[in-house]
Amino acid sequence: DLGRILGPYVASFAEIDRLRVLDPRGRERFRCERMGGGVATLPAALLTGEPVVELARLGARAARHGVAVSELTVDAGRVEVEPEDRRVFHLAAPVGSGEGPLGAVVVTVYASPLLRALAGFEPLPGTSTCLLDPAGRAFAPLEPLAGSAGEACLRQLDEASSVRERILSGERRIETPEAVLFARATGVEPAAYLVSAVPHGSLAPEGLGSEEARTALRTLLVLATFGLGSAFFVRASQRAARQQESERHAARLRDESRKHRALMDAAADMILVVEQREDAVIDWNPRAGEVFALGAARRRVPLETVVRACGPEGGERLREGLRAAAGGSEQPVSVPALTLRSVDGALDVDARCVGVEYANTQLVEVALTDRTRERALERRARQAERLSALGMVTAGVAHEINNPLEGILNYLALLERAEDPARREECLAQVRRGFERIRDLTAELLPLARPVARSGRVELRAVVDRAVSMAGFSRDLRGAQVRVEGFDEPLVASGSEGGLEQILLNLLMNAGRAVAGAGTIRIVGRRAPDGCAEVVVEDDGPGIAPEDRERVFDPFFTRSEGTGLGLSVSYQIARAHGGDLSVAEAPGGGARF
Repeated sequence: DLGRILGPYVASFAEIDRLRVLDPRGRERFRCERMGGGVATLPAALLTGEPVVELARLGARAARHGVAVSELTVDAGRVEVEPEDRRVFHLAAPVGSGEGPLGAVVVTVYASPLLRALAGFEPLPGTSTCLLDPAGRAFAPLEPLAGSAGEACLRQLDEASSVRERILSGERRIETPEAVLFARATGVEPAAYLVSAVPHGSLAPEGLGSEEARTALRTLLVLATFGLGSAFFVRASQRAARQQESERHAARLRDESRKHRALMDAAADMILVVEQREDAVIDWNPRAGEVFALGAARRRVPLETVVRACGPEGGERLREGLRAAAGGSEQPVSVPALTLRSVDGALDVDARCVGVEYANTQLVEVALTDRTRERALERRARQAERLSALGMVTAGVAHEINNPLEGILNYLALLERAEDPARREECLAQVRRGFERIRDLTAELLPLARPVARSGRVELRAVVDRAVSMAGFSRDLRGAQVRVEGFDEPLVASGSEGGLEQILLNLLMNAGRAVAGAGTIRIVGRRAPDGCAEVVVEDDGPGIAPEDRERVFDPFFTRSEGTGLGLSVSYQIARAHGGDLSVAEAPGGGARF
């Protein structure tokens, strides 16, 4: 922005070499300078990282006096400029605010045009001219203009040491043994002085009535005009520049205000601006005005109007969020799941509170996002998911019961025709086995409807030992090696011993089938970082395919000869205990539960 604003100013004045902004330590924060026939703004990476000592001192002097001018120096770094034109001096002005100084603006000006004009300014024979700065330092032509008339003026100032002090104290005509010195202020505060030394011979009486006298008079008029004109130009240009900059700044503020108001009004969320100290809503967008019936006029509305619409519990949570945001919270404060009673009916909303400091006043912006339709869709999705799961269970139950029923019907038909007692006994045994299969199936289904709830405190090592002992009778585990680790310290959980034993027994039976009775099964107990008790059962079998891991807990899903209910029942028991059951790949490629 500075480059865009100041670049045209630098380009318009050929005498300006560069313009810099310094921080209070004298480090460059911005530089705009002549480059390649034009004007360019340097990127931050090319700025001087260390303080520029002479400019830092100049900025400090400007902070005390308002404006400061440096001594005449030679800028050796300007290699693209002719050597005789590398003479520059710096003008500094402070940049500040109500809270203190922010740094200085430093303008570097080519001195050659001014010095050439001083060297060639000789309205009367022998006249020499120089420029005296507010500190009494004299600017005069340097090489290659040495030996010109300006040196005579400097000699007059140097030979009479009190002359500089008299000029700075206000004297405008001073006589020395060799010449008369005329001084005129430039009109810039603090003032510099244009000093001309006129030899006594040039002011002889016979010369005053001639052309030389008129020339001398014109010289004085030129000097006076230079001072008055420079003062007028400086002040007029400063006023015009300030007015133009003020107009541009006001226009930018208006544009920004309109943009932010348009963004706020177009937002789909309900946006409120709350002044926490006054307990009032001071601004809102049309959507919030419509929902809370606040109207379009931007008048103060009691915060209680909004809080009351959220109900007793929701209103208190919203107030807590407002207090946290106004108290200086660096992160936005979320207040989820509010039920809002509005003119449109009940709305499910999430609130987000952000503290904003504006004009020394602590405000809080509240954005209320309407989640009503989204949560209704979520509820419908959950209901559809439950119905789908119920359909799967129903289909699975029908399929599993239908198989033994069909066998029972077949054996009953055989039983009616069988006359041999042995044959009849065989048919009855098969019928009995079919009914037992149905009984076992319904027994496995019951935990799905009534998962085991928590009861007392359970020492998990004892649960693991009993599950391993019971699983040892299974044919699938007789050749497997079961290793129990991590239970040196007591590991206690809340729950039902029978339910937890059933989970572990199901996992051990599945692991035994996976390793086909010839592998290793590890049971590891540990305390998780969140304080929960964790038991890991893993095997070195073939593992579970990635596409099947999301379905292993579904009822009746199986890749073996079982019913597909063991893991589903185990999952329900774990959830009933307030816990979880999950599956992953073991380090050796087997399954880990």
